[in-house]
Amino acid sequence: MNPRRRLILVAGLAIAGVSLLAVSYRVNPRPPATVLSEATPTPDLAPRPSPTWGAMPTRAAAQVFAPDLQPLRQALLVGDLGAAELMWEALEATEAGDTYEAQLVGARLALQLQDYASAEARAWRAIRLAPQDALGWSLLGVTLRRSGDVAYADHVLEIAETLDPDLSPDLFDERWRIAVARRDGTRLLQLAESYVTHHPDSPLAPHYQGTALLATGEGLGAINVLVEALREDGSAPALVWYTLGEAYLTQNAYREAATCLEVAASKLAAGDSTLRYVTTEPLDMLNERLARAYLFTERCAEAESLFRRLVPLQPELETWIERAVVCQTPTPTLTPWILPPVTLTPSY
Repeated sequence: MNPRRRLILVAGLAIAGVSLLAVSYRVNPRPPATVLSEATPTPDLAPRPSPTWGAMPTRAAAQVFAPDLQPLRQALLVGDLGAAELMWEALEATEAGDTYEAQLVGARLALQLQDYASAEARAWRAIRLAPQDALGWSLLGVTLRRSGDVAYADHVLEIAETLDPDLSPDLFDERWRIAVARRDGTRLLQLAESYVTHHPDSPLAPHYQGTALLATGEGLGAINVLVEALREDGSAPALVWYTLGEAYLTQNAYREAATCLEVAASKLAAGDSTLRYVTTEPLDMLNERLARAYLFTERCAEAESLFRRLVPLQPELETWIERAVVCQTPTPTLTPWILPPVTLTPSY
C-alpha cells in the first residue's frame, strides 16, 4: 500500500478515540518514517537514553529551534512570493528549517506557488514533528484537495476536526468543495444542515440548502427553498439567484432560469462577489447557463453571441453554436395553394 495512504488510514483510527501514535504502533509495528516522531516506540531501533542524561539545552540551541519566521510570514501575507521563496531557501538550508512552524510556513508558501508536491511533503514533515496538532493535518487536507486528491483530502480534514473541533468552521469551505467535486449528495446534505444550524441568518444558507437538494435529485425541493428565501429577502446575493437559476434549468423551466441568471449577472456587475464561492470565472459560468436558457426560449441570436464568446475557452460548445444558428433559420412553410406563375404561349 502507498505509504501516504497507509498513514491516512492509520491516523483515521484516531477518530475512534485512540491516540494517533498508539494506533500507529499497534496496527503496524514498523510504521512509515513519514509520521514517526522521536517519541514513537520503534522495536527495531536501539533504545535511546533518557533526555536527562544529555546536555541541557543551550541558548544557542534554543535559537536554532525557534527561527524568526515573521519576515517570511509578512512576505506571504503581502503576496511577495519571490522574496518569500528566497527566505525559505535560506531557512531550509539550516537546522532551523526542520521545525514544525518552519515546515508549516514552507507548506503554505508551496501552496501559494501551486507546487502541490512540495506543499504535501512539507505538511507531512510538520505532522511527523507534531502528529497531534490539527493545523498540520488541516494544511495537508487543503493541499490534497487543491491537487485533486479529494477522497484523501476529506479524510485528512476529518482528522484535523477531530483533533481540534474549533477548526470546523474554518474547514467548512474546503470540505464543501470536496463534496461537490465528488458529487457526494449525502455529504452535502450533512454539511448544509450543519451550516444552517450554526449560521441560521446567513444570506448564503439558501445556497447551501439548494445545492444539497439538487445534488440528491430534489430539484423541486431546491426551488421551493430558494423561492421562499428570496421572498423573505429580496436583496439576497447573486449566488442565491444563480442557484435558483440552476434549479430551474434542471426542471427545464428555461424562462424562469433566464430571469434568475440575469438578476445574478446584474448583481455581479454591481460588485457582488459571492459567485466566487463556486467558481474562479463567475462571468463565464453565468454566460454559459444564460446561453442555454436563451437557446431554449428562442432567444437564439443572444444565445449564439454568448456561445461564440465562450468557445475559445470551451471548444466543446461549438456544437451549441450550430444549434443557435439553426434556431435562427426560418423553417420553410409548405404553401400548396400558391400556384406557380403560368407562362402563356401564343397560338397561331
